[in-house]
Amino acid sequence: MGFCPYIGPSLTYDHAFILLLFRFPLISEPSRIIGLNHSTNLLLSHLIWEEGQMRRKMTSRVDYITDLPQSIIETILTKMPLRDAGPEIDHLQTYLQSSPDLDQWLLFLSRKDVKELVLELGGEWFKAPTCLFSCQKLVNLELFRWALNPPLSFKGFPYLKHLSFQQVLVGSEALQNLITGCILLETLNLSYYDSLELTICSPNLKFLILEGEIKDIFLKYAPKLVAITVSMYMTDDLAQHFGQSSGCKFDKFLGNLPSLQRLIGRSYFTEYMSIGNNTFGKTEMKYGKLKFIELSQVSFEHMKELKVVLRLILNSPNLEELQIAGSSNSSSAREAPDLDFWEKECEFECKFEHLKMVKMMDMSGVPHEIGFIGFMLGNSPVLETMSITPSVYMTEDRLKFLIELTKFKRASSEAEMIFVQD
Repeated sequence: MGFCPYIGPSLTYDHAFILLLFRFPLISEPSRIIGLNHSTNLLLSHLIWEEGQMRRKMTSRVDYITDLPQSIIETILTKMPLRDAGPEIDHLQTYLQSSPDLDQWLLFLSRKDVKELVLELGGEWFKAPTCLFSCQKLVNLELFRWALNPPLSFKGFPYLKHLSFQQVLVGSEALQNLITGCILLETLNLSYYDSLELTICSPNLKFLILEGEIKDIFLKYAPKLVAITVSMYMTDDLAQHFGQSSGCKFDKFLGNLPSLQRLIGRSYFTEYMSIGNNTFGKTEMKYGKLKFIELSQVSFEHMKELKVVLRLILNSPNLEELQIAGSSNSSSAREAPDLDFWEKECEFECKFEHLKMVKMMDMSGVPHEIGFIGFMLGNSPVLETMSITPSVYMTEDRLKFLIELTKFKRASSEAEMIFVQD
């Protein structure tokens, strides 16, 4: 910006504060700012006049303060007198290591009908003041490393559409009530959680991102949900909990999602979904709009995980692209039972009428991987590409693996098999 000739090594807090006024215009009367010396006030008066001339020529302006050093930003925020802030503020986005006046800022923002808050704090978790929950006009809320304890009177944010919590400490019941109270919520991102237990009822939710140690998720009511991305971590405590669990995780997570179009399940997702699941064929629940599925760390030597994959794809009649990354142990998989599964139990009629792309990654060449690839080739009449990438640990049997794959009959005369060598 042409009116900022003072940026450089000699930048003072006062000068930086002046620059901030024009990049982040919260002050209605800059001449009333406390703590500026006489020469700086003269400079400020000149810049106000120059800025006024420039604004007449500009049709838009971007207000950013992130170019300034972090220590200067924090000093500026503590100097800025809130009583002089103008009414035009509608969002605040910043990263702070610490700020003793953050409570005061949030109190001020709650009275200004702020619509967007993006606050990332370094260091220790920051306990959110009660006034945060008074920001009832919020449309977008993103918090990183906060601790939340909503008051009993809090009923949610009625206008909130986008919610992102990363490393946020909040009880499961409080989080559940918050989500339920945000009736317009469209995007939900919950990342880096420990032992997350949650029931989601969200009539307008469209995009869901979950990452962390997930203990139990029940998507009870999400009729408009179109995209899910889940990354699950595993600990010894969670493994023990899953071993004692009852009920079908597949039914609770994917049992009622008629609008789902895109599903990405990473890490231990298929293992989690296999708990209590004994079905792998066609069911009453169809995913008629689901076109893209990506699954990683699928253990083909475990029949329960294989059945999760089959149940999912067999009930997705309009599937267009499938990506699967394996995590099989070659020796244990070759000794696994049910190796005649594909001939005896998988004989039902099935055609993937819309499937064009299949990518199989980290393949170890174990029997159930080979059987699954053959099953997809034989039942995909419009398949264009079958891409296969062997595991980096598969060094000796790659040629044998490739020969086995070329024996399968292909339902599509146009299907091209690509063997990717790293």
